[in-house]
Amino acid sequence: ALARVDGAILGGGNLIADADLNFPFKVNAALGETARRSLPVAVFAVGVSDNWTRRGHRLFADAFRRSRMVRATVRDERSRSVWNRRLRPEEVPPASLARDPGVLTADHFPARANAGYIALGLTDPVLLQYHATGPSDFLSLDDWLVEVVAALRALGRPIRLFTNGSPEDRDYLERLTPRLQEAAPGLVAAEPAFADPDAFAGFVSASAFLMAHRMHACIAAWSYRVPHVGFSWDIKLNSFFESVGRGEWVVDPAELEPAALLALVARGLGEGIDEAGHARVVAEARRDVGAILGALESAVAAPTAGRVPVVMPETRDSRA
Repeated sequence: ALARVDGAILGGGNLIADADLNFPFKVNAALGETARRSLPVAVFAVGVSDNWTRRGHRLFADAFRRSRMVRATVRDERSRSVWNRRLRPEEVPPASLARDPGVLTADHFPARANAGYIALGLTDPVLLQYHATGPSDFLSLDDWLVEVVAALRALGRPIRLFTNGSPEDRDYLERLTPRLQEAAPGLVAAEPAFADPDAFAGFVSASAFLMAHRMHACIAAWSYRVPHVGFSWDIKLNSFFESVGRGEWVVDPAELEPAALLALVARGLGEGIDEAGHARVVAEARRDVGAILGALESAVAAPTAGRVPVVMPETRDSRA
C-alpha cells in the first residue's frame, strides 16, 4: 500500500491513547512501515490521553523515535503537556498546537437549511462507563434522558435522536427510543443510520441545537455554528470545548437537573455561536493544514539520507 507513497500524515482524533493497547499496536505497526521505507511523517492535530500502560508507552515511544518525523502537532494544551512529558525524554520531538481539522467540516460539506429540531445524540452507557476518564455513573443515564426529553417539550420543537454510527450506540437508540417517545408524544423521532459523512454533516448542520457525548458531533456542530452542549465523559471533550472558548457548555448528566439543561438550551438558541471567534479559529485551522502540508512537501523534496530535521511551527500558546 505504501509502494508509491512519498510521505505520511498520522492523525485522526484521540489517536495517542491506550485502551487495551489498541492504538499503541496500530501506530507502532503503521510507523514501522513508514520507517522501513524512510518516509517522512507528520503527526497532525492528534489528541493525547494520559492513560498509557508501560507497554503502550514503549510502543508509542519506539514508533515515534524511529520515524522520519518532520512535525508533531496536537489539538489542545492538555495533549501537548502529556506528549512532551511522556515522549521528550524518549528523544521524540516536542509537539506544538494545531486546530482539530474537524472544525473545517463546514468547508467541505455544504450546510442545509435550519430545520428547527433539537438533535439528541445517544451513546451506549456501557461504552461510556468503560472508556470514561472520570468517576461518573453512566448506567443510570436512561432515566435522566427520559426526564430531559420530557423537559424539552416546553420548547415545542421536534427532537431527533441520532448516533455517530457505532453498532452499540445504534442498539441503545433502538432500545431507548420508545421510552423517549412516550416522554414527549409526537415530538420524538429516531434518525436512520447515516449512509456517509455527508449525510451526518447535513443532519448536524440542519439542527437548531445539538446535545451529545460524542466529540465528533459536537465539533461538527461548532463548525456549522449550531449551538450545542457536550455531555461530559472523557476529558478530551472538555479540552475541545475549552479550546474554542466554550468550556461552560460541557455539562455532567450526573449533576445537572433536566430543568437546568432546558434553560441552557434556551440560552444557546438565543445566543448562538460567536461569529468573530468562530472565524478566527477556522482561519487558524486552515493555516495549520497548510503548514503541515508544507512541512511534509519540503521533507519529500529533501534528501532522504539521515534523519529529517524537525520543522518547528510558530507557537500559539493561547487559543480560545
